[in-house]
Amino acid sequence: MNTLKKTLILLLTLGLFASCSNKSEKVLVAQPMDPQVQNLLADLDTLEDNISEGMVLRAATSQEKKDIDYLLKRVRVLSMRLGQFPGDVRATKALYKALQKLEALDLTNRDQGMFTNTFSTLRMTIDHYSSIQGINVFGPRDTSIAFFTEDFKKGAGEFTTLVEDEGAAEWKAGSFEPKNSYYMEIKSFKTGADGSNQVGASRLLSPVFDLKDKKGVTIEVGQAYKFIKDLGVFQVQIKESIDGAEWSTLTIETVPSGNDWNVTDSERIKVPEELEGKKIQLSFVYTSKAEDNPTWQIHSLTLREQGEKDAK
Repeated sequence: MNTLKKTLILLLTLGLFASCSNKSEKVLVAQPMDPQVQNLLADLDTLEDNISEGMVLRAATSQEKKDIDYLLKRVRVLSMRLGQFPGDVRATKALYKALQKLEALDLTNRDQGMFTNTFSTLRMTIDHYSSIQGINVFGPRDTSIAFFTEDFKKGAGEFTTLVEDEGAAEWKAGSFEPKNSYYMEIKSFKTGADGSNQVGASRLLSPVFDLKDKKGVTIEVGQAYKFIKDLGVFQVQIKESIDGAEWSTLTIETVPSGNDWNVTDSERIKVPEELEGKKIQLSFVYTSKAEDNPTWQIHSLTLREQGEKDAK
């Protein structure tokens, strides 16, 4: 049955690309199946078996399962196409787009672990054919090195909390077990002792980071929030770790929609030039108002420094 399935997919692959080829394009010559593709197909077989047996995607919705099934089938078709026609640039680019969509999936930690091997082999396959074709779909290689990461799986970790205004809400550790999601959370809607909305400022403070001898330091924040009216209630701030230093607010362009609990990772935010090489501290400051009481979750914080450039 598996042999028949693979044969049908191969025929569909060849037919699909032949039907949409342009006469002006270079004619592609079929080659024996590449061992790199055979390795990827073996990984896909294992992953799909695990999915069918219910070992993976237990927390996924029916639509999420359909999306993943479609993407995995597309990866299979495109990789088999490249295994026969290694010069097909369009197939390599399409395979990279499929990888991007797969890596963007909101998977649980368990599912992520089960997908890791397939993702790794898929990236190697794309890199293999990119080299053959003389293209670079991945763009410049990321040489940055994460020197601090906090995912709050063990509560606040090295972070501390500070209630600046009497009666303001407090930061607390939280989790959502179905998706193995951990975070520090603050909310102030009807959380007061008398059931009223809490008002005022509270901070979630990072440890102090010594940036001496570190170059090109960037900051990434994974966050989620909901019930927000004014984004000014949430601020990510930074300062030099000395007495009397004032906080300054960082600008984050990539933020959650605020309509759901999906976690959004920010772009890499550069440390302000005036703080380069110094000891710094970060703060997540929540300032609620009587009429604006959203919930804010910080899922991760990562600091990176620039590694050495490629020798090329």
